[in-house]
Amino acid sequence: MLAALGRKHIASAGRLGGGPALGPQVSCVAAAANAGWEAEMRQLLLTIALRLLACAAVIYLQWRWLGPVGLVVGAPLLGVALARPILDLLGMARHKTTEVVYRDVSGRHFVHRGQMLDIADDAAQFRWLRISDVRKLIHGLPADQTLQQLRPDGVHLGEKKSQPARIQAEALLELLAKAQDPDTLKFKHWLAQEVVFPAAQQRARRRH
Repeated sequence: MLAALGRKHIASAGRLGGGPALGPQVSCVAAAANAGWEAEMRQLLLTIALRLLACAAVIYLQWRWLGPVGLVVGAPLLGVALARPILDLLGMARHKTTEVVYRDVSGRHFVHRGQMLDIADDAAQFRWLRISDVRKLIHGLPADQTLQQLRPDGVHLGEKKSQPARIQAEALLELLAKAQDPDTLKFKHWLAQEVVFPAAQQRARRRH
């Protein structure tokens, strides 16, 4: 039924009021996050290097004045000066490692009736669902190319094979507007309440 509905409305498909194309925007967000992390890491390494040089200078002076005793007295200074930045460095490294390991699942997966859906946010905080996940819940969904014809600004097929085809949440709601199947109605309600509405609230907070 949905496939037939898709063919019926291709000619009347218009621009969906939504966010920008997904691929480049998501990449820009990831690049900005990585740049921020790298800048913070550089700053932390610089702090460690400066403190290490300062400690070395102090210990050297103590050694010149007090001999071997100066080395014994000055050694604890290294621990005091370097403990915190080294712990911060280890914490950042652990956080980044965890982020890399779980980057495909953290903060991007929603579950509806036991089925996990991969949902990505673009830079404007519009949400995009992986179409292959939606098909597991909505039978008879039009082909990806048909969906793109229906909603040119609401479907992103991906420029590479590694990029999954996605549909914007608002576009999917609009396509399912006339569906009467009980399972589809439940999915529409879940999509509106758990995906579309929270994202709209985030966008509203950004504007204020």
